[in-house]
Amino acid sequence: MPRGQEPGTLLWAVGWDVLLGDIPEEADPVSVAARAADALEARAPQNSYVARTVYAMGAAFALPYAAWLGSKWILGVAGLIHRAVYREAATTLLKGAISIRGGLNALRELEEQDGQETGQEAVSDDVTRLMREAGMGESVTGTAQEVSPEALQKQRSHALRRLSNDFRDGVVGPLLYFAIFGIPGAVAYRVVKTLAARWSRHGEDPLAVAARRIDSAASIAPSVASGLFLSAGAQLTSQRGQEAWETSRSEASARGNVLEGGWTESAMAGALGVYIDPEPDITGWEAATNLEGRAIEKEDIEHARQLFWIATAWAVAATLAAVILRGSFSRRR
Repeated sequence: MPRGQEPGTLLWAVGWDVLLGDIPEEADPVSVAARAADALEARAPQNSYVARTVYAMGAAFALPYAAWLGSKWILGVAGLIHRAVYREAATTLLKGAISIRGGLNALRELEEQDGQETGQEAVSDDVTRLMREAGMGESVTGTAQEVSPEALQKQRSHALRRLSNDFRDGVVGPLLYFAIFGIPGAVAYRVVKTLAARWSRHGEDPLAVAARRIDSAASIAPSVASGLFLSAGAQLTSQRGQEAWETSRSEASARGNVLEGGWTESAMAGALGVYIDPEPDITGWEAATNLEGRAIEKEDIEHARQLFWIATAWAVAATLAAVILRGSFSRRR
């Protein structure tokens, strides 16, 4: 079995994430990578576009590579100390790379907003009733704060888009790179995603361009795999696996990037039978996803949560099988 690719490490890390959530920030590779990205950004050349471009390309490759080497060094040192120390270090590193519970934050925030809106309407009704009893009648209007269908559609679209992309970036991507390259690969992938998130806000600055390019290259395989896992989950939950996969393929073709664009959010939209409003600031895509779908309803949010968990189970099972098969081939050699 290759060092840093043990099935037990995967199961411990997944269990840790699902049951306990985040690890301390000081030991989280994502937090460390975010601080390193900010430090590199602060030291970027300011007066020369060429120098800034060269610096950006070098830093965009150097930081993930440093994460790769750092992970291998930590595992090596931990293995020399004691087997239990190695197991703890490996589990912590892999847990920092994956984020299963974190992918549900968008749905949780949306449910909290719905709860606040419901509470506001209830208070408004009570106030109206009391004012009527006091003889003020219909003098107060518009106390209830209603949310328009368009605003609800945008909120729910944002939640589903975030859930889909978090499934790719926090679940499928790290698991895929773990299955191929072990823990260093999973950590390096999350560092690439963190770098893109920190630098992409600069628009067409060389830092943003460099981060987007390496992010696009690293995200090709996880994007397609995410579409496959979501389609498999949709087949179990609603018998819409074919619709999810066909929507993914058609959306990716429409965007002109068959290997990456739109696989995750379009698979989610096809699985639910809904359309997702565009977010050009995030995706650069100006049209809605799955235009033939219906508007997102409240029940679709719960269905999306179920689909996320089932697709995650598929991804974990596939990764575990790949790691076990790789280990058996290694022993035969």
